[in-house]
Amino acid sequence: MKEVKINPSQLQDFDILFCVGDGLLSKAITTIANSEFSHAGHFRLINGKPYVVDAQREGLTAKPWDEWVERFNYKFIVMRETGMTEEKRKQYEEIEFDLLGTRYDFESLVIRHPRKRFIDLLNRICKKKRDNWKEKSEEKEQKRLYCTEHVALVRGFENAQPTPKDLLFETIEKGYSRVVF
Repeated sequence: MKEVKINPSQLQDFDILFCVGDGLLSKAITTIANSEFSHAGHFRLINGKPYVVDAQREGLTAKPWDEWVERFNYKFIVMRETGMTEEKRKQYEEIEFDLLGTRYDFESLVIRHPRKRFIDLLNRICKKKRDNWKEKSEEKEQKRLYCTEHVALVRGFENAQPTPKDLLFETIEKGYSRVVF
């Protein structure tokens, strides 16, 4: 992926950032998820200032754009919802505000998703249908989440526990456009 310096004035509220980093965790996620990306978050304009809202180790937080760019040094692409209305933006804002402060879901990251991928692989090899994937309980779902889950929940996507690849495909299916810089 080509590195491009993005000025936040080129972004719009609730653009989705699909990211990949150079670290070990990022490489593990892209390998396990069979995805070009390891992370996702929302670009936000909060009181006219650029932020990124994403789920990281410290939970779901809003970070100032410049600090986020410097700290994580991600390469990323931007997907934009076409036809975003003010009503929809306010709906997303309300949902996201309620989720702020939610703890990060390490269990899904390191245990549940790799296990699901392994079971999917076995199903393809053995041509059997094993479905040992257990969805998170509602109680757990409200207490912890991971990055792509945050974006999917805010937007009301059908797959509420996607990998970065799943989330990207869902945005494409829903007609989101890739922002080119």
